[in-house]
Amino acid sequence: MLTDTRIKALKPKAVRYLVSDGGGLNLEVRPNGTCSWVYRYRLQGRPEKITLGAYPAISLKRARAERDKHRTSVAEGKSPAQMKKQAKQ
Repeated sequence: MLTDTRIKALKPKAVRYLVSDGGGLNLEVRPNGTCSWVYRYRLQGRPEKITLGAYPAISLKRARAERDKHRTSVAEGKSPAQMKKQAKQ
């Protein structure tokens, strides 16, 4: 499980990397130092992912709430990534 203190201590590396919070929620740390929340899940056996937003604009607490909301959609057989794509159109 991540904490705000642990997140702030993360340092960028030469390549992007993921730090897991559990339940499919990950924090992606890029070489330039920016961080984004990513929810990774499987739907019908296929891996999918959805970007929730940048840290610290999206807090750890809010990212966990978003993950739980999307987790419910996945349990109902709906793809959060497809729903986000349709909402943009």
